[in-house]
Amino acid sequence: LLDALLDCIYSFSGVYADRAQELYKHFDLDKYSEKKIKSSSWSEIIEGIIEISVSGSPDAYKKILPFVDHKEIEVRKHSKIAIVELGKIKGLIDMDERMGIMSSWTFISINSILHRHPFSLTKEQYAKLEKSKNPATRRLAKYLDRYTIAH
Repeated sequence: LLDALLDCIYSFSGVYADRAQELYKHFDLDKYSEKKIKSSSWSEIIEGIIEISVSGSPDAYKKILPFVDHKEIEVRKHSKIAIVELGKIKGLIDMDERMGIMSSWTFISINSILHRHPFSLTKEQYAKLEKSKNPATRRLAKYLDRYTIAH
């Protein structure tokens, strides 16, 4: 049931996504997902991160951000993607100091998320990303500048 609901939330928009989110909340599946992120198994933590990020929970961003620093690389990868999916440019800026090395897969995923959703990048935001101490963030900034809607 959980996988089917999350698939609907992720794949559909409008009424169908809203109804799937209502069912997710009605059956208290968010508690099940939160239990997963407290697991000692990194694969369960990843499942919880994905579920929480897709569920539309108002505090999803806050729950996932600490996993950007997790010791397991796969957990870090999925949390970075979830944070950008939830916060867009704000998520990228919030992670800047914590991002570390970024794999090509994570880079492409984050780039794809940002290009799927129209966004505008202010001069201040761009300058912050461009002057980042993190090489992965600077690399992303170069790509973002090409596709941003407004400066």
